[in-house]
Amino acid sequence: MGNGTTTEENSPVEITLATGVEPTAISAGQYHSLAIGSDGNLYAWGYNATGQLGNATTTEENSPVEITLASGVDPVAIAAGTEDSYAIGSNGKLYAWRYNGGGALGDGTTTDEDRPRSYQPASGRHRQGDSCRERGRSDDRFEQRSLRVGDRPLR
Repeated sequence: MGNGTTTEENSPVEITLATGVEPTAISAGQYHSLAIGSDGNLYAWGYNATGQLGNATTTEENSPVEITLASGVDPVAIAAGTEDSYAIGSNGKLYAWRYNGGGALGDGTTTDEDRPRSYQPASGRHRQGDSCRERGRSDDRFEQRSLRVGDRPLR
């Protein structure tokens, strides 16, 4: 849930990322969530059996924990999947982490990743998109690469 408990809620509850930090972006997976905070940090919480939180464990987190993409790299876009998580860093690289038994990370291996790891996009195609905007820009002209993760396009 993200509010420090495992109690199911039938109405909205407030989730605090960190003291004084407001969410600027959020993405919900099947049983986990990601958020970018106003402090520029990435936060994750929820179910974590396959490492989808990216905190180098498989322990469930009932409150948001800070996740580091790489030293000096801020998240600019995030996406949470069923048991996988993705971010685009301020350095322009794609980061992914999760269970990789079927090679879903697209790196040619089946090695699991329980922390963010950068990947090279499979193609050099570009398209305009508004789901992956450069932070601080007020227009839609930031081009996003057409990315593939495993056999699925990342959109």
